[in-house]
Amino acid sequence: MAKSKDYYDILGVERTASDDEIKKSYRKLAVKYHPDKQVGKSEDEKKAAEEKFKDINEAYQVLSDKEKRQRYDQFGSVDGGFDSGWMTGDEALQEFMRHFGFGGSPFGGRHRTQEFVGSTIELKVKITFDDLFKSGIKKVKYDRYAKCEKCNGTGSNDGKTTKCTHCNGSGYITKTTRHGFSVFQQTTVCPYCGGIGSIISSPCSKCGGNGVVRKESEYEFKIPAGVTNNTYFDVPNMGNAPEHGNGRNGNLRLIFNIQPSNGFNVSSRDPYDIDCVIEIPILECITGCEKRFKHPDGNEYKFTVGQGTVHGHQIRINNLGLYKPDGSRGCLNIFIRQRMPKSLSKDDKKLIDKLKKSKNF
Repeated sequence: MAKSKDYYDILGVERTASDDEIKKSYRKLAVKYHPDKQVGKSEDEKKAAEEKFKDINEAYQVLSDKEKRQRYDQFGSVDGGFDSGWMTGDEALQEFMRHFGFGGSPFGGRHRTQEFVGSTIELKVKITFDDLFKSGIKKVKYDRYAKCEKCNGTGSNDGKTTKCTHCNGSGYITKTTRHGFSVFQQTTVCPYCGGIGSIISSPCSKCGGNGVVRKESEYEFKIPAGVTNNTYFDVPNMGNAPEHGNGRNGNLRLIFNIQPSNGFNVSSRDPYDIDCVIEIPILECITGCEKRFKHPDGNEYKFTVGQGTVHGHQIRINNLGLYKPDGSRGCLNIFIRQRMPKSLSKDDKKLIDKLKKSKNF
C-alpha cells in the first residue's frame, strides 16, 4: 500500500472510530470485495476488486492493533509495517481467513491445517499502591466463552458430527483453472460447513450448536515488575474459546490502572514517577523545616523544606517512584501547598503588623 493512502478512508470510518466500528466496517468490505464475490465481472473489475481487497486487509491489520494504530495516528506510518511495501493477494486472503477464524495458509501443498482461534478478552484491572509495593498478588473474575461440556464443544446434541462431503472435512474448497500452460488454484472457505469441516444435524440444546457457553472465570496472578498506568500483558489460553471447540482459546489481556491513594498518584509526566501534595504551615515555609511522611511502599521518609519555600514548590526525591522493568525506580515529586490559618487572634495580628515593618517583609 502506498504511504499516501489513508487507512481510515479505506475502511470508511472516522479517525475516532471504535474497535467495534472498525471491525464491522472491515467485515462488510472484506466480504464485498472478496475474490469469490467477483464471479461474472470483467477482468478490469476483478483486478480493481483485488486491489481494494488488499487495501482493506492491510488497513485493518494496522487499525485493529492498538500499538500499530497509535504509531500510525502519531507518525502517519507504522515503522517496518505495511507502509513499506505492497500487500500481496496471498497475504490479503490469509488475513481475511485469520480474521474470520481460520489459521494456517490456504495456499500451496496438498495438506492445509485449519485452526480456529478464540477472541482476546481485554480486562481493565484496577490496582492500588499496596498491590504494587506489598502483596503483589491480584485475583480477577470475568466472563468468557468456554467449551460446552454437554457436547464437548462439538455443537452436536449427541456429541457426533458428520464429515462434510463437499470439502471432505478440510473446511476448504479448491478450484483449479487452466489458462494456456498456466494452472491457477483458488482456495475458499467451504460454504456448506462454514470451514468447520463437519456438519451438525442435531444442534446441542445447551449451546445451540455453537460449541461454547458463557462462563464465569477466575485468574490469580502476580503483578509483573515494571507495571504502570495502561501497561498490559497477555495471558495465553485464558480468553474466549473458539466456536465448535476446534482450536485454541484466545488470550486474556490485562490492562492496568493504578488508583490514587492517600494523596499519591502516578505522574502524568513520567509513568514511573509518583506525585503527591503535602501541606506545610506558612510559617514553616518561611522559616524552613524538616518533615516526615509515610510512603505507599510502607516506609517513612523525611525531606527538608527550605527557608522561604513558596506555594507550589516541587521537591524531587530520586528512587522513591514506581519500580521499572530493570529494577530501578522512578522519582517522587512532592508539591508544597502552603497552609494558611483559618482565623487570627488580636495578638496574632499584632505580631504580623510588627513583621510588616521588617525589611524582609
